Parts: sequence; C-alpha cells; structure tokens
Amino acid sequence: MRHTPEPIVDVADAIPDFAPLARKTVRLHPRRGECANDASKMGGEFIWPVSEPWPRCEEHDCPYLTVLQLSRSDTPELGFPKHADLFQLLWCPNDHANAEPFYAPASRAFWRRRADIQNALASRPAVGVHDENYVPVPCVLHPERVTEFPDAGVISERLPHLWEKIESCARLQEAITTIKEYQFSDASLLYQYWLSVADGTKVGGHPPWIQDPEIRTCQCGHEMEYLLTIASAEFNGGTWGRWLAQEERHVWGGAYEIRNAVQCAPELMLGDMGKLNYFVCRKCDGWPMTAVFQCS
Repeated sequence: MRHTPEPIVDVADAIPDFAPLARKTVRLHPRRGECANDASKMGGEFIWPVSEPWPRCEEHDCPYLTVLQLSRSDTPELGFPKHADLFQLLWCPNDHANAEPFYAPASRAFWRRRADIQNALASRPAVGVHDENYVPVPCVLHPERVTEFPDAGVISERLPHLWEKIESCARLQEAITTIKEYQFSDASLLYQYWLSVADGTKVGGHPPWIQDPEIRTCQCGHEMEYLLTIASAEFNGGTWGRWLAQEERHVWGGAYEIRNAVQCAPELMLGDMGKLNYFVCRKCDGWPMTAVFQCS
C-alpha cells in the first residue's frame, strides 16, 4: 500500500464553501513489476481474446500498445458497464498530427467481462514503430482513495469568489509559515500544489489541468464525464511535499535512479511532463471516449 500524507490544512474546514466540491479520486501509484495478465496494471501483457484481432494504427502501421488495465474489484470508482468487470486502455505509441489529441498517442478503450475470455492470447504483438517516451515499463498498481478539490485553474476561472477566499484565508496563510519543504509565496500556490487535485495517474475525482481547463462534449451534445488521467510523473518539485507517499519520502533527496523509480515508474514522458485526461460519454452506445493532452 501507499499512503498520501494528510493535507496541512483541511480546505473544506477552513473555507466551508469548498465542502460541496470535495471528491474522491483513486491514486493508482504504479510501481515497476510484473503481475498476472488479468490483473490491474500498467503496460506489459494484458489478457486478450485469441479470437479478437489486435488493434493497429493505420497512420503508423503499427500495433497498439498496452497502457492501463483495471478490474472492477480494484477500482469500482471507474464506473463499469453492467456487463463488464475489466477496462483496458491501449494506444498507438506515436504522435498523431491529424487526430485529437494532437501530437500525442491515439487511444482506444475496451470494456470486457473477464469470464468471457476462456482462450487468451499468449502474448501481445511486438512493439512496432514507436516513440520510446510512449512505451510504459510494466508496473503493478497500489490503488489509494484520497479526497481532492478542483484544479486551481477551474476555481480562478469559474468560481472567482472562492479564489478570493483562498487568497484571503488566514488559516492558509498561517499554514505557509510552517512549511519547511517548499516556500510558497501566497495561499493560492499552496492550494494549487498541495490542496487541490491529486498529482499522478489516477481514476475519477477532478481533472488536473496544466494549462486552461477544457470541456469535452460528445457528438450527441452531452458534456463528457472525466474518467482518468495518465501522467508523466506522480509528483514534481512543487507537489512532492504533499503527493509523495509517506512510505517513500526518503527518495526525494536520494539518487536520481531511486527517485525516478517512484516519481516516473512507467517511464512515460508526455510532452514536457504532461498529462492525458480521458473523458467518457455514458449516454451513448459504446461509451465513446476522448482525451485532452496538456504539458508545460
């Protein structure tokens, strides 16, 4: 298990107007290692029906690559269709200039019923044409539930009255004076890095934004629901003080190889330390999915 430290101050207690905005997210905490082909995992071998053709990218003439597999028992918060208990995310490990998200991997999602796969493929196809930054090192997952609040960009853009309360909150200002790991110049930065959206690869809760928030609308006209995030890193120089697990605090000041095995376990690099936020429409047949790519 991995455990995220408690926040230095409870935002909803300090500013009661934030209480209705609290959501649970599942931090997946990928760490390098192998596990069963039907287990929740990143990269490596996924369970796949022998009778089903492996998806290929027409633009790059290469097979899609395994990225994330989640079971209902590990992450029920994902919201599975009634018939399914297994989610699989695959992508083409190349930049795509002619399809959204531009200059990022093109993804496909599969919802399955594990019991229906009686005859599984022995191994996935060999990796074809690819960008090494888009090939995840096999990882096991350590799901953890934490409470989070909307991204700072969402608050400042859509709820400016709450942004003003953050900047003027005496308890947040006082908390800044007690922090030794990082020097925050004001309460808004404390909120952004330590008190809002959980860093790293996660399921549900609030979407994290590196640039301006982006709303995704399905072809049916409905606003799409945030599903999950694939992140280049679990924390960075500004966020580690809150989002680096308690059991691994020592890695921040350690050798690069030791820190990187925790901070960037799957060894993905989406642009410049970027993220892919995935959205789904559960009102349409097949639950169409789209992604938003953002980086520094």
